[in-house]
Amino acid sequence: MVWFLILKLIILLILVAFSATLMARGTRELERSFGKGIAGGLILGFVNALPETIIVIQAVLNGFYDIALGSALGGNILLLTLGIGLVSIFYYLKYKSNTITLDNDINIEYSSFLIAVVILGIAVAYGKLNYYMGLFLISPYIYYIYKRYKNYRNMSKNGKSKGSIIKGLTYVIIGGLPLIFISKYLISTISSIASMFNVSPLILAILITPIAAELEENLTAIKLISDSPSSVTTALMNFIGSKLENMTLLLGIVGIYQTVSLRSSLLYLLLILATSLFALGIINDRNIKIREGLSLFGIYAILIVILLRFSA
Repeated sequence: MVWFLILKLIILLILVAFSATLMARGTRELERSFGKGIAGGLILGFVNALPETIIVIQAVLNGFYDIALGSALGGNILLLTLGIGLVSIFYYLKYKSNTITLDNDINIEYSSFLIAVVILGIAVAYGKLNYYMGLFLISPYIYYIYKRYKNYRNMSKNGKSKGSIIKGLTYVIIGGLPLIFISKYLISTISSIASMFNVSPLILAILITPIAAELEENLTAIKLISDSPSSVTTALMNFIGSKLENMTLLLGIVGIYQTVSLRSSLLYLLLILATSLFALGIINDRNIKIREGLSLFGIYAILIVILLRFSA
């Protein structure tokens, strides 16, 4: 039984890596038509957030609001710490550079995410999600789409070179849609293996499952950076764009559909706010140094210890 699960895990990891390769190829093609922001932040971010979106909608429709809340925000802590840290380390190893310099175009993701963090902080202080708070939470994502569209219109006027939109979208869709099913089986397989080795449900929920769920986004980022150093901005736009959608649109859906108390998730929400502010602080100067990337690994370890300590 163990060997069967391990073989299944290997096959699933290969499929995830293949999907990440296709999505990276499609994103690079879309960059030529839409620019990095729409390609990485909106399109790739939306596709990467699609599994969580489906889970949230299903959970809301079935009345499992705690599951909806957890699914919406489950990967934020990991991707904003280990994800960015992994990007900086891989960039250093690949290009022997101590500092990642981001394009100023990421300012749109930065400002939109900062607004979302402030509004989420207001929601946490308010203590619940409801119809009006849900609409309030969705507003940063609407702002983000508007700014990205406006930027694209300005870019079009300057005669940006065109890529094949159909080709790019085909790669992204073929690579991304199967992940809805692959991610589910990957998480369940890892959970089964962990259970056989007597890993506690708490560690599984807080540590192992989020890593499995965000594996594809990390692999896509690595593939993008491996192909071109300039794609590091696209990779981070994808991180911020997908987590922005989770923090705003998905939470907003929950609140619009049903009033939900946030008190039981207070610690987790506070840690997400702290993690988000720390990540924004690091990219505030549009540079990420290797020591900052390494520090994110330490931050993640501290957050996990806190979660394990107070959730036990």
